[in-house]
Amino acid sequence: MNGHAPATSSAAPGGAATAAHAQVDARHPWPGLAAYDERASDYFKGREDEAQALARLVQASNLVVLYGRSGLGKSSLLQAGLFPLLRKARMLPVYLRVDHGAGAPDVLEQIARRLTEEAAQYALQITPRGEGESLWRWLHRSDFELATHDNWPLQPVFVLDQFEEVFAHTERGGRMQATLATLADLAGNRISDEVAGDREATRGLDVARHNYRMLFSFREDYLPEIRVWERSLPALLRHYLRLEPMSAARAEAAVQAAGKAVLDDGAAGAIVRFVGNLGSAGRGGRDDIEPVLLSLTCTRLNLRRGAERINPQLVEVAGPNILHDFYAEALAGMPERVHRFIEDHLIQGERSRGSYSRAEALSAGLLTESELDLLTRERRLLRIESQGGEPRIELIHDRLVDVVRLARDRHAALQAAQAATEAERRQATEQLAAQAVQLRRNRNGLIVALAGVAVLLAAVALVARTAWRNSERAEANATAARAAASAALAAQLRAREQEQRATQAQKRAEEAAGQLKQQLDFFAFNVTGNLRAEQLIAKSREADQALRDLLAAQTERDAQRRARTRLEIWAKEIDGPRVRNAVVDLGFDTVVRVANVTDVATNALWMGCGAHVEDLRLVALALLRAGVTLRWMGAVPEANVNRRAALVQVGAGQPFVGLPALGVDQAKGFANPCPAAR
Repeated sequence: MNGHAPATSSAAPGGAATAAHAQVDARHPWPGLAAYDERASDYFKGREDEAQALARLVQASNLVVLYGRSGLGKSSLLQAGLFPLLRKARMLPVYLRVDHGAGAPDVLEQIARRLTEEAAQYALQITPRGEGESLWRWLHRSDFELATHDNWPLQPVFVLDQFEEVFAHTERGGRMQATLATLADLAGNRISDEVAGDREATRGLDVARHNYRMLFSFREDYLPEIRVWERSLPALLRHYLRLEPMSAARAEAAVQAAGKAVLDDGAAGAIVRFVGNLGSAGRGGRDDIEPVLLSLTCTRLNLRRGAERINPQLVEVAGPNILHDFYAEALAGMPERVHRFIEDHLIQGERSRGSYSRAEALSAGLLTESELDLLTRERRLLRIESQGGEPRIELIHDRLVDVVRLARDRHAALQAAQAATEAERRQATEQLAAQAVQLRRNRNGLIVALAGVAVLLAAVALVARTAWRNSERAEANATAARAAASAALAAQLRAREQEQRATQAQKRAEEAAGQLKQQLDFFAFNVTGNLRAEQLIAKSREADQALRDLLAAQTERDAQRRARTRLEIWAKEIDGPRVRNAVVDLGFDTVVRVANVTDVATNALWMGCGAHVEDLRLVALALLRAGVTLRWMGAVPEANVNRRAALVQVGAGQPFVGLPALGVDQAKGFANPCPAAR
């Protein structure tokens, strides 16, 4: 295989090789949360010893196992570390993640197709596979050959990565057992059921031949399931490599070697100290580094350096934001109960990382199996560690404890504010109810008094008719009537005064409730400034309703389009966090760039002509809801070579400062500035 280009890796189950998530080169030497593929092997550093050890195992044994915790870089070790060494040893790595879809072929057929694809990609000589011929029969044919174009024989190595998916997949039972049984026959080089006991079926076969090798890679928390399978495949765990975290010294050397083109002196050490939280009292002197967290931090710092190099000052300033952004992005779209589970159960006090039983978390509904799989496999926020023989969920690293604690404290503060508001609202309601009861009592007293006056006046009328008989008696009764009328009038005045006081109390309570609701609006819309800025809140409410209406009218296809649309935020210290928080839940492929204009708050939006105008409207409404003042919206300039990309940019410009502010109606009605496609 010398002279051939290395194969690309595959991140899709069962699929052929695909491009890596991000291009890796000297100016961008880290892939973030994605795995290094074989093309990026020049920048995969720090695991040379493990790659050599794994290569020796594969060359010495027909069956090898690689396992370790989530986030340690097993897929990167295989593709960027092991595969180049296997090719030098005249072996052909055939990478596969088993496809468990309902319509997917069986696992041996998937392996056979991947072998065919690899042979075609590198123009290798391979014995043609007969129509309908099984992988086992094909590999055990007496005439089977695999060689380079110049006749150097090659030995295929079938690498089944993320093999725990066989056990984690929801469709277990008979299909899983059948998959394990066929793989056990292949890995153990046992005679398959299709030829067992049939001498005629073995014609043309060399049943003792073992001209291939197999490697299974899986997460360590699935070791108990692997132990059960070992009963059917006794040789399974005889030759294995357990991947460990990196030490701080190896991590620093790896960062320096990969990023020498973009790092200033001292930057590699600053990055490792930050990622490992080295020197923290809660670490107890440990210096283990999680490679996935290291790669993420390096990637985000590389995006923020602009035209400069990464230096220790950038690490100190931007580092905390990177971890907070990572936490927010990992939980984007997750229900509130998942936030509560992580913040209430996975940290202890202020400094320590906790853990929680995987089985108990799932059975109690604290999170679902699919949510846990997403947070461990793709977003890499959590991992599952075996403690005392029990799988337990924990944060991927101690470094995230402070991030989660701050998120927990923010939620607690918001809940306290909401509870205080609710308590004051209840108190005001109870006071109003009590005043209403008293008012009704006063009115009832007034009615009784007036009724008494009516009776008294009737008596006076009777006395008046007989006044000519007894004028002195009539005068006394008239005096009494006047006194009663005066008393009734005084009671009426007192009732009116009490009613006015009750009305004023109700008005004060309504004003207090309005102010409290306004404070909650500030929490909801992330608005900063004067809490009595009613116009600002009104605009945020209007934008919030418009954004909800626009999202409600969209389809799943619109959501898929947003996921393919790049949202670039040219962040500035003046309003960067508010802008990022405003758009984080819209579902775009979001990246943060270092802004050239740093002294002007966000005031402009641009869109590439490959983007949909409705996506620009969504971003505009989200920013208006957060209190960001927009003054201009338009197309990416002609000078931008990426003008036709599916792209939305959030930034600022000095020429827009004097323009009038855009309102919600202007954002909703913004027309596509790009010319119609011909």
